[in-house]
Amino acid sequence: MSSDLIENLKKRKDTSLKVKAVYPGNQDYFAVKKFLSYQSFIDKNKIFTILEIIFLKDKPVGYALFDRENKIVGFLGTIYSLRESENKTFLHCYLHSWIVSKNYRLQTYRLILPIIEENIFISTFTPIKSLEGLYKKIGFKEKTINSKFILALGSLIFSSKEVKIVEDCTQYINILSKKNQRIFNDHNKTGVKKIFIYFGNDTTNHIFIIAKKTTKKKIIPFLDILYVSDNEKYKKFEHKINSSLIKKFKTFFLVENFINEENSNFSNNYILKKIKKKSIFYKNLPKNFEFNLLYSELVN
Repeated sequence: MSSDLIENLKKRKDTSLKVKAVYPGNQDYFAVKKFLSYQSFIDKNKIFTILEIIFLKDKPVGYALFDRENKIVGFLGTIYSLRESENKTFLHCYLHSWIVSKNYRLQTYRLILPIIEENIFISTFTPIKSLEGLYKKIGFKEKTINSKFILALGSLIFSSKEVKIVEDCTQYINILSKKNQRIFNDHNKTGVKKIFIYFGNDTTNHIFIIAKKTTKKKIIPFLDILYVSDNEKYKKFEHKINSSLIKKFKTFFLVENFINEENSNFSNNYILKKIKKKSIFYKNLPKNFEFNLLYSELVN
């Protein structure tokens, strides 16, 4: 049904408008930034920061909609990357910042057509409500992602002497698996922390974590865990790891993100915990793909 809808949408397109791929540093890129700077309802600095997230240099940072006078009237941001599932590598496109001028809203769908025609894995974590219906109509599936916030004070009663944390794990990169080496290198220039955790003095017995330190309500520090290389090992040493993390990063608040409860690394025996739910949308999901927040706007 979605393919029929897409074909019908193509027939309804305004031929006086055109869509172009936008690459960093070219004339269209600066025109996009100018277009975005005029949008009073968005956080321009945040979007400009997201535009700097580039994992594949030969792929566009978005698509722009031009009117007959070659003026930009819409934009859809993209973050292309290579992802992995079941030892297979595939192309992924993460979507953000879908903005179209009021008079051209009926042509909004035009911006996503070039990506759909690539027949690749596509996802988005932060769609505005008004776009959710369009995503569903063009064949996107919806999932609920959970963000669990905990006050990890209780973890301090557990000895963490056997848990060693290295914030900059560059020196241990050769110990990581090929998959985690690629994740490390891909995120080397983003705003995340690449954490190496090992037990006792055995660096081969380790966990690799991608996390981001953020501030809630402008004063409360949180450590948001975006990726864990070994969930079972994390669960086994949960409180010892959490104790080490809150000491290392000077916060009592930790956040994890998961789709299914069995993928949660935090137990439920915390005095203060809260779960927030939000919808994510995806298309062409690879078989047995494990969701995480890497390769998205959330890494900056």
